[in-house]
Amino acid sequence: MTFMDAMWIISITFLSIGYGDLVPHSKCGRTIAIATGVLGSSCTALVVAVFARKLELKRAEKHVHNFMLDNRIYKQLRNSAANVLRETWLFYKYTKLAKRVLPSKVRKHQRKFLRAINSLRKAKEDQRKLKDDANSLVDLAKVSLNHNLEKVAFLSNRQMLHRAYHEDAAILAPALLTYPC
Repeated sequence: MTFMDAMWIISITFLSIGYGDLVPHSKCGRTIAIATGVLGSSCTALVVAVFARKLELKRAEKHVHNFMLDNRIYKQLRNSAANVLRETWLFYKYTKLAKRVLPSKVRKHQRKFLRAINSLRKAKEDQRKLKDDANSLVDLAKVSLNHNLEKVAFLSNRQMLHRAYHEDAAILAPALLTYPC
């Protein structure tokens, strides 16, 4: 195997491509190929982790993002509800209040009414999902707070037991010293 072939195998193995056109035949070559593959996978994982950490939103950015999403969904919900009311009124107007019922207008407003109901349902579902996501963030904070409170309670209980032990020892020490052996 030539030097260029060895460089080709190393580069293809490091990048986790592995064409299979060239393979090492010796045990040393195979060991080097395995080490190169593991090193290449590790480097790739490290690069992905660094990029993921850089792209991840900070806590304050998440709150701002959730606030903006909540405002957008609220506006969408309000518009959808207004559309449902408008189309309900127009449907009623063209079926009950009109002297002559025009089927084309009735169907048109019926379709718009159904579209408005679907958009209202979608907006409510989006709002529910956003609240669930926000609740999961709050729940994580509560779990952390509860864990810290449990630590504080444990430490204060331990200190109280330590004080009680020393008080009992102070009371029992004179009695033990006067006890005849």
